[in-house]
Formats: sequence, C-alpha cells, structure tokens
Amino acid sequence: MEPENQKVGTSGQQDSPELEFTGERHIMAATGVDLSWGNIEHLVRYGFVCPFIQGKKVLDITCGSGYGSHFMALQGAERVVGVDIDRQAIEHALQFHAHPAIEYIIADAQSVPELADHSFDVIVSFETIEHLPHPKVFLSEIRRLLKPGGQIFMSCPNDYRVTPWISEFHLHKFRFNEFRDLFLSIFGEGVFFGQHTVLGSCLLLPVRLGGKSALFDSYKQPLPDNFFEREYIEDVSSIENADGYFVVAGIEPDRLGNSVAFSQTPMRSIMLALGSMEQIRSDLENSQSELSLAHRNLDNTSDQLEQSTAELNESRSQLEATRTELNESRSHLEQSTAELNYSQSQLEATKAELYRNQVRTEQLQAELLDLKNSHEHYQEHLSQAQERIEAMESSKFWKLRKSWFQFKRTLGLGNKE
Repeated sequence: MEPENQKVGTSGQQDSPELEFTGERHIMAATGVDLSWGNIEHLVRYGFVCPFIQGKKVLDITCGSGYGSHFMALQGAERVVGVDIDRQAIEHALQFHAHPAIEYIIADAQSVPELADHSFDVIVSFETIEHLPHPKVFLSEIRRLLKPGGQIFMSCPNDYRVTPWISEFHLHKFRFNEFRDLFLSIFGEGVFFGQHTVLGSCLLLPVRLGGKSALFDSYKQPLPDNFFEREYIEDVSSIENADGYFVVAGIEPDRLGNSVAFSQTPMRSIMLALGSMEQIRSDLENSQSELSLAHRNLDNTSDQLEQSTAELNESRSQLEATRTELNESRSHLEQSTAELNYSQSQLEATKAELYRNQVRTEQLQAELLDLKNSHEHYQEHLSQAQERIEAMESSKFWKLRKSWFQFKRTLGLGNKE
C-alpha cells in the first residue's frame, strides 16, 4: 500500500523514537557505531553539490535521516524539501536536523503529487534508485519536478564491485552501463563520475582547521584554492569497478571537477586495529595449538568411539541372541502354562467328580447301614419267629393239630374245616 503523503513541517521540537542503524541509512547522530568512513563517503557527495545550490530551491529525495538536507540549508539553499517514505526517519530529521529553510514530507519517492511540476532548481537523490521497485517511474517523477534548465545530482552503489556487497534492502543492482543507459533514457545527457573510497596520506603546511564544531563546518569554510599543488594517484579502479556511480545533469562539464573528502579518524581506527593484530595473531596461534590438541584428542576419541561402537555392536548381537532365547523360553513357558492350565482344569473336574463320588459313597454307606440295621432287625424277628414255631411244633396242641390234619387227609376231607 502506498503511504499517505504528509507534510510534517520544519520544527525540531518533535519527539522521535531512536532511528535504528542498519548500515544502509547514514545516521550522523547514531551512538555506539563507528561512522567515520560513512561520514566522508556520504558528505563528499553533498560537498560536491555545494557550489550549485546557493539561493536555490532544492529537493532532497530521499532524504533519510535529514543530515544532507540540513547541510544544504546551511550552505545557503533558499528552500530545501526533504522527502522520505519512512515516518521514523522523518521524525528523526525533525529532531536532529531541523532548519527554518527545510520542509520534510513523508511520501513515496516514485510519486509526490503535492509537489508542483517544475518547482525545483536542483534535485538531489543519493543512494535511492536501487531501493525502488520502479526505477524508471522514479526518474520520470524527478523530471516532472525539475525546472527547465535545472540540475540533477544522483548516486547509485555498485553492487557488482570487486568486493561484492549484497544488501537485503536493495531491490535492484546496476552495472555502470545499466545505470548510465537508464539515466540517459529519461534525461538524455549527464556527466558520470566514479566514487572511490581510498586510503591517503597528505603533506600539509601548518594550517588552522580548529574552531569547526561540526562536520559541516569544513564545507562552510573550504580550503584555499590550489591547496593541493601535487597529487599522486595509485591504483584507482575504472568507473565500472568503482564503489558507486555519481551523475550530474544540467551543468556544463567544464564547471565540474573532482572532489575529495578526507579525515584522519578512519585511519586512526585502522591503526588501532593494526595495533591489535599481534595480540590477535598470538591468540590465533594459541587457538591453533589448542585446535591441534583438540584434533588429536578428537582422533583418540574417534578411535575409542570406533572401539566402543564395535563393542556396542557385539553387545547388540548378544542382546539379539538373548532376545531370541528369551522369546523361545517365553513360547515354551506359554505352552507349559497352557498345559498347566489344562491340567488344573482337569484336576478341578476330577476333584469335583471325586467330591460327588464321596457324597454318593456317604449316601450309600448310610443306606447300607440302614439296610444292615433293618437286616439285623429282621433277623432278630426271624429268630424269634422260628423259636415260636419250634415251640409250637414241640407243643402238645401242635402235635394234636398235626395229627388231625393228617386224619382228615386220610378221610379225604381236604383242608376244609
């Protein structure tokens, strides 16, 4: 979604959250970060613009943290408009780089409709085009805003240089011929420079440079003409391999010259770093010795690991054999358990049958005892009956009666009485 363009004025009293330093946007107020290289890299561009902005209306698109817009206002620009899409960057600019001649606007650089056609004498755009999704649309918008006969100053990094720098914020990478052809397709003419960040050494007559309280002061009070009478350049790459490209349109080439920004601060940083090299080298050698020892220990550990691995594999084989035996034993146990369960069920059935037999036996024994008792009782009655019979037969009455029955049979009277 395109941001809603907003004018946010010139006041420096607005509070703003701290602007994050990503290494992509130059922030002169950043703390805890060595910006000495960034200072000379970025300020040399604005220093180049200085002679062409006095009393003019200048557009700084995109202005980022606002230090460049502030610098151009201090150099005598009649009016500076700083445009950036990032609200936080604009709020930072209002807090740290406000000036009565500056107006900051939150807007997309590809479309700033609140700015009238042909309203600026000078348009500055440093390190912008590589961030935009539609570079040609951006250049066309610049052409719309530029007055006839106005001047353009634009830079673009070379992401194909010898030591490649790949930025996550760059949507496009341009070789020199690509940047040149794109620019000329819109503006038709331009003078192209290569920007080279180099180390240098100066022989200087005693010159008073003190009393400059800010980084901008050196540009407000430039060095005298012909300050450097002799120059020596060794091993500066061609523009195709420069750190970046810089183009100027609308100014005759004979009015343009080389520009330089230099500072001892970056060199001090390098010397401090070099001073630490011996300690770093010593630490590295110690680390390498420790690393060699660690490698030897690692080799020993590897041998022990191989031996342990072999023992582990053997133990695994033994474990598998034991598992096999255990499974076989478990199978036998399950079979024996099944047989035992069957035997137990048979035993329970036998016990039940035995119990029933015992109950029946006890019943039969009881019946036998009853029969025995009855038999004895009958025997006793029988004995008594026989005794009575014998007594009767031996009695006189029984004998007479017996004789009577025999007499009757003899007479043929039968058994009738």
